[in-house]
Amino acid sequence: MRYVWGFALAVLFLPVAAGAQDSATIPNPITSLLKQQVVRYGQLQVAGAEAMPADKYIYQSTPQTRTFAQLILHVAQLITICAPEFQE
Repeated sequence: MRYVWGFALAVLFLPVAAGAQDSATIPNPITSLLKQQVVRYGQLQVAGAEAMPADKYIYQSTPQTRTFAQLILHVAQLITICAPEFQE
């Protein structure tokens, strides 16, 4: 009788274990989208930094705001701290 119960439990839990293995191979759409966005915005950040002339990095729209150089540095540090797995 023990073997029958053991077999019945194995049959019940087999689909659960098999489903867990299948879901591991399917990428999460939310994390996939976030990774794509991080790459895209990183490219835009680099393009903006390269497009700005070096002598304009001190540009500051108002005295209370960051300079362009400080803003670029701030975003780069934020990405480094918050998303190290996205770094190349």
